[in-house]
Order: sequence, then C-alpha cells, then structure tokens
Amino acid sequence: MTEPPKSQTPRIRYSEKRRQAHQAASYDVKYEKEIVKRASDAREKRLLTHILARSGRHQRLLDVPCGAGRLSAVMADNTERLIEADYAYPMIELAREKGAESYQPAVANVSAFDLPFGDGAVDMVVSIRLNHHIPDAVDRRRHVRELCRVSSRHVLVTFFDAHSMKNKIRNWRGKKRPKSTMSRAEVTQLAGEVGYGIAGFWRLSPLFSGHTFALLERTAS
Repeated sequence: MTEPPKSQTPRIRYSEKRRQAHQAASYDVKYEKEIVKRASDAREKRLLTHILARSGRHQRLLDVPCGAGRLSAVMADNTERLIEADYAYPMIELAREKGAESYQPAVANVSAFDLPFGDGAVDMVVSIRLNHHIPDAVDRRRHVRELCRVSSRHVLVTFFDAHSMKNKIRNWRGKKRPKSTMSRAEVTQLAGEVGYGIAGFWRLSPLFSGHTFALLERTAS
C-alpha cells in the first residue's frame, strides 16, 4: 500500500483517524444521528442515483474511497461488479459487512493517489468527498488524474467549488480556515488534458453546500 504524498500532513491525519476502528464506527453512524447529515445523505443519494442513471450501467465500478459503504448500495444497482476501496481497513470491513447479503463487493486496501490497477482497468471510478480533504492544489489535480487513468469510460468525482456561494460566504466571514477547492474551469481543463470531457456538473445544494459532482466522460483512447 502506497502512502499519500508527504506534503499532505492534514490529509494523512484525516486518513489515519479513519484507520482506527472506533473512529471508523463513529464516522459510519454520524449520517444517521445528525439531522443535517441525514438531510445531506438523502440529497446525495438522490443525486448519485440520477448521475449514475445518466452514465449508464457499467461492468466494473470502483468506489474510492468507499468509507463505511454509505453510498455503496446505490452504486451496486448500477454495476455488475462493485469494487470498494479505501486507505482505512476498518472502513473497508464496514463496507463489506453492509454488502455481504446483497451485492457482495470486492474490496481493496489502497491509496487513492496510487491505485494498484492498470490503465482503463475499470469502466467507471467514483470518488466522493475526498478531494476537498487534500490541502495541496497539485495533489488535488493528481488525485483526479489517477482516477481518470484507471477508468475506461467515466469518472465521477466531487470537489468543493471555489466559486460556490458557500465558499464565498465562508471566506467573507473569515472565521474558519479556507477550504481546499477547485473551480469548474480547472476541472474542465484537467479533464481535457487526460482525454476526458465534462458530461455535467451538479451542486449538492446551491446555497448550503459547496460540494459539486463532476461527471467526466472519456473522449479519447
């Protein structure tokens, strides 16, 4: 297993916390206990269902990081084979348990920055709520490039939109540290550099969230 780049000290701290069993369990239930998180979870699942339906059914779909499998069932409905991958092994175990009786995912303990798969090894890669935890702009781009490398058709990645209302308000107030962001223009340019086009952008919430889904579609072999 390859470690994330050393420049990502906050990212490493975030990842290492999730590698602890009690932290993984806590993360797993917070979307059930917290009212705001429950609402966000419902919106996210509806949006994910819509985007996956638009992209079509895939033979092999890689979900990285899979976390505790919160969104796994939605993805399993749109693929013949779901591969759940995460840097934190306790998360993988939780994801495996959730799918044991129905979709039975394959699992892999990996770094999202150096995926142990060949070029175009899967039909689609989904990476939700990781990019905004990467503090270095170069490494955020590296993350997207790596997702594109292992997919032969589609990449669905979320990022925190630099031009979202949520981010503008956050920066105006100045009470919290700046988010790790990307812009739609930056994602579009990056996609073009690696042979992908943008099939669509969807914001989780126009006012209350900066999280944005980008569906990338391969345009060149």
